[in-house]
Amino acid sequence: MKKLFFSLTMLAAMAMFFSCEKTTSIPEQEPEWQQVSITPLDVDFESCLLQNIDQDQLVVINSQNEFASFFPDCAVPPTVDFETKSLFAVHGLSTSGIYDIEARCECCMDTLNVILTVKKDMTCVMMPWQYAFSIDKLLENQIVTLTIDYTD
Repeated sequence: MKKLFFSLTMLAAMAMFFSCEKTTSIPEQEPEWQQVSITPLDVDFESCLLQNIDQDQLVVINSQNEFASFFPDCAVPPTVDFETKSLFAVHGLSTSGIYDIEARCECCMDTLNVILTVKKDMTCVMMPWQYAFSIDKLLENQIVTLTIDYTD
């Protein structure tokens, strides 16, 4: 009986020792990406060509002077309120014709992802393209990334 009592006592002590550490850890959640509303730029790209940047490079324009430096030959500049909006522009070259370009933006904390989808058609031509849109003014030191997907 003494052995049984001693064994039960030891077992209870060990159970208390191992069960004392009750920490509840809150699982880390991945930050959520929020969709950002964009407004495509309504401009005649035949007469308003993006210049002074490499292909597939995104430029962020925050003033009329910056706009003039990237679009120097634009006879009729678009109306953009640079106090409240940032303008984004990019250009590239497709290995086929293009029938549509779609853009979307996602924001998470201090990062803004710009995703462009260039929808190619079946024509065998090298086709230059450019796309511009505005969003609410960027935050100071906000990181901007660009992804361009060419789809058939």
